[in-house]
Amino acid sequence: MTGKSVIATLRHRKLGHVDWKAGALLLLGTLPGVRLGAALVMKLETMGLTGPVLRATTSSFVTVTGVLVLRESLFARGNQ
Repeated sequence: MTGKSVIATLRHRKLGHVDWKAGALLLLGTLPGVRLGAALVMKLETMGLTGPVLRATTSSFVTVTGVLVLRESLFARGNQ
C-alpha cells in the first residue's frame, strides 16, 4: 500500500495536484494519533477489554457515518 501511495503522490505532484502544506498538517496530526491509539490498545489488552471496546467504537463510527451519508443523500435529493 505504501509503495502505491508514494507512486501516486509523485504522479499527482507532477500534475500539480499535491497540496504539501495540507499533507504536512495531516501528517502532524496522524503521527501522534497512531502512537496514542497503539498505547490505548495495549492498555485495553492488559485490562482484557480490547474486543468489546473496539467493537463498540467501530459500530458507533460506522453507524454515525451511515446516518450522515444518508442525511446528505436525502438533502441532496431534495435540492434537485
